Amino acid sequence: MHEMISQAGFKNIQMESGRRWNEFQNIEEYLTYRESNIWLFFLAYFPKKYHQQVIKKLKKLIKGNIKAKSKSGELKINYPIREKWPLLFIQAEKK
Repeated sequence: MHEMISQAGFKNIQMESGRRWNEFQNIEEYLTYRESNIWLFFLAYFPKKYHQQVIKKLKKLIKGNIKAKSKSGELKINYPIREKWPLLFIQAEKK
């Protein structure tokens, strides 16, 4: 990564890695978060007029997958829902 940034014309490159934890108190909070940012890249492959339909289907699939994993067929999740994301912080100056 350092070499690529340098070849792009930057100097005094500093990089630091870390992790970010997201925590959600319920499934709706989690799905709203997903809809607001993570699915934006995915939605770019669909015409805008279908975005709400795609989001609705994704939510249904996620909830269905969770229900399929519970023995009783009810939505059972250990709360809070936690996700860990790797991060890379980069600071550099343009040559």
